[in-house]
Amino acid sequence: MMRSPFPLFRVVVSCFALTLAVSSAAESPRIPKNVLDVELKATFLFRLGSYVEWSPQHLPESLDTLTICVLGKNPMGSLLDYYNGRPIHDRIARIIEIASLRSSKACNVIYLSKKEPGGLRLMRQFEKLKGVLTVSDREDFTCRGGMVRFVSENKRLALEISQQAATDAGLSISSQLLAIAKFPDFDRCRGTSP
Repeated sequence: MMRSPFPLFRVVVSCFALTLAVSSAAESPRIPKNVLDVELKATFLFRLGSYVEWSPQHLPESLDTLTICVLGKNPMGSLLDYYNGRPIHDRIARIIEIASLRSSKACNVIYLSKKEPGGLRLMRQFEKLKGVLTVSDREDFTCRGGMVRFVSENKRLALEISQQAATDAGLSISSQLLAIAKFPDFDRCRGTSP
């Protein structure tokens, strides 16, 4: 009995397509080179909103949308854009880029990249925000009033959470998320000027 050449053909075509996709992604200006780390940050950023409760006076404008704002240029590119319009619990995620905090009225979550120029000045303004979950990968973010910081440790991504900053902003972070989080090292923070 003669075997069909089609299964082998499909394998060869699939391998070629995968190679082409990987090489195209590596050359694409919208997909960063350290894709795995950035992909995890994008996923965490998308999922964070499902572990946060907003106090009644700080409820999001739209109860059916979770608006995730990226302050400045989106360093996650299409990896974060992928979640735009996707459901998260009983809401739909909306991903937008904003140029300044003046445009943050509709934001439920704001992400500030460590690569964003003027980050220190912007972090000082974050403390004034109420009802907005602030997230960054900047080294001193939680020491300066930010709520959630992405931390790379031993080739793993972890979360450092300032529960006090979240509480001050009228947010409550789920005990499930707090159970896996790290907390700011206040000895390290003391050396950080506000």
